[in-house]
Amino acid sequence: SEVTCRSPRATSPGPVIVSVSNNYQDYVDVNAGNTRFEFYAEPTVIGVSPSMGSWIGGTNVTVTGTNFLLASETAHCRFYHIELWPENDLWRPPHWLETNATVLQSTELVCESPRPQPKK
Repeated sequence: SEVTCRSPRATSPGPVIVSVSNNYQDYVDVNAGNTRFEFYAEPTVIGVSPSMGSWIGGTNVTVTGTNFLLASETAHCRFYHIELWPENDLWRPPHWLETNATVLQSTELVCESPRPQPKK
C-alpha cells in the first residue's frame, strides 16, 4: 500500500519521472495524475537583516539569498542558540529553535525570531 524511496543525487534541478518495480524489470510510473517529484536547486543565504534583535524574540528577520521555493509550505528559519550556564560556568551544548518562514520571492524570505524556551 506504500513504498518509500530515497531520491538519488540529481544532475540538475527539475521534474523527473518516478517508477517502481518489484523485480528490477517491470516498472510502473507513479507520476500519474497530480503526483510528481521535482528536484530543486539548493538554497543559499547571502544576508540576514537585522543582524540582531530582542532576546524575547518576535523580531522580523529578512533573509536574502537564492533558490527559495515560492510555493514552499515547509520553509523555516533555524536559530542556533548557545548559552552559558551561570551556576557552573559550563557551556550548554548548542541547540536550535525553528520558526516558520514566508517566502516573498526566490531571493527573499521573512521569519520571526523565536521566543525563549523554558529551561529543561
